[in-house]
Amino acid sequence: MADLLYQSIILSVVAVVLLQVLKLRVRPRARTPPGPWRLPVIGSMHHLLNVLPHRALRDLARVHGPLMMLQLGQTPLVVVSSREMAREVLRTHDASFATRPKLLVGEVVLYSYADILFSPSGSYWRKLRQLCAAEILSPSRVLSFRHIREQEVRTSADLHQ
Repeated sequence: MADLLYQSIILSVVAVVLLQVLKLRVRPRARTPPGPWRLPVIGSMHHLLNVLPHRALRDLARVHGPLMMLQLGQTPLVVVSSREMAREVLRTHDASFATRPKLLVGEVVLYSYADILFSPSGSYWRKLRQLCAAEILSPSRVLSFRHIREQEVRTSADLHQ
């Protein structure tokens, strides 16, 4: 029975390694900023353990430069650690960073990103924002909910006394 367990563990490890090798060979390498080495499942998270995160990022920036790429699990993360580099990135690639990530909850629960919170930046989001500002946050609508806000403030104040 123990032999079967060891064989299945070894087979699983070999399968994971082969899949990683095949993934690297099949997918063309994108031009990404430099960054620390990664582990297959957790990515670069091991560089942030047992150290305060801002100090770990400072030390990594000293090695890899003011623009670096971290992999937190399966999520790629670009870290900008200097004012000049941040200004350049936000000026030249502002449209890329202006949108929201496509999360599964936005697709499944909120009808393919049809909500104002999860919809990507664009004309649809702008129209949703204008509708929200005109209908929900209009001065008359805000005044109509004044008694509810006052009641919530009183309830909150009573809880903290």
